[in-house]
Amino acid sequence: MLDETVIPEAGDASLEGTVVPSRSAVAQSSTGKSQAGRSQAGRSVSGVPGSSRAPAEGMPIGPQGRSQLGDFRLIKKLGQGGMGEVFLAHQITLDRQAALKVLAKHLADNQDFVKRFYREARAMAKIDHPQAVRVFAVDEDDGVHYVAMEFIDGKSLQGWLDKLGRFSVGDAVHVTLRCAEALQQAHAMNMVHRDIKPDNIMLTSRGQVKVADFGLAKALDDEEMSMTQSGTGLGTPYYMAPEQARNAKHVDGRSDIYALGITLYHFLTAKLPFTGNSAMEVVLAK
Repeated sequence: MLDETVIPEAGDASLEGTVVPSRSAVAQSSTGKSQAGRSQAGRSVSGVPGSSRAPAEGMPIGPQGRSQLGDFRLIKKLGQGGMGEVFLAHQITLDRQAALKVLAKHLADNQDFVKRFYREARAMAKIDHPQAVRVFAVDEDDGVHYVAMEFIDGKSLQGWLDKLGRFSVGDAVHVTLRCAEALQQAHAMNMVHRDIKPDNIMLTSRGQVKVADFGLAKALDDEEMSMTQSGTGLGTPYYMAPEQARNAKHVDGRSDIYALGITLYHFLTAKLPFTGNSAMEVVLAK
């Protein structure tokens, strides 16, 4: 039987053709030179300074030449997404590391985007589950808006798929069940993730599964749904449920279950069930 939080050692007789790394392999990878799967919020970076250190000389610093935002001292830029940049930071008062998602400067002047940013952060903060990345704070410092999240020392499942190929049945089911547990709590709170995929599922250096990037989650009873335009989907086409592709406003927890099912298929086969030369072709194939 699989451990509740740790992927079993590779080679366990109860697993068939295990490809998910053993605990020792995970630990070695998280401290090695590989950068696969480490460019977004919650992804580990080898050789990062200890939590008590200031940013090293020559390291990238934050927006507007800032080295600190509120209670958070910026250490290193981790990556960049559609809504802004992500930094590894040290929370001074609580002496802990965090991943800071900073709203892009060109969006900070758009009140609709700012409202969406804070709404997403509040939705993420309500999820308190061991299989979900936690949110520490959301704030603004001299016009710079940011959300502080749990820093995950690990690697995405997409990173492991890229490196190792398909997973064993036991490991694929183990990861999927852990994700389902986190989603169950979110759905009970009338929240939908809307972008479940291997790249948004983390495996920590200790083998714990974490669902990341609830940044597309929304409360189903939110009266500001008009901020999401019909037909935009807000997700990844390969994993997206057909009803989500048609109208992002009209989704519920079943859309996440559909995406989790596609993700399980990907874990088991190292392939996607629906492909195409464009997002529209992928959607129409379903």
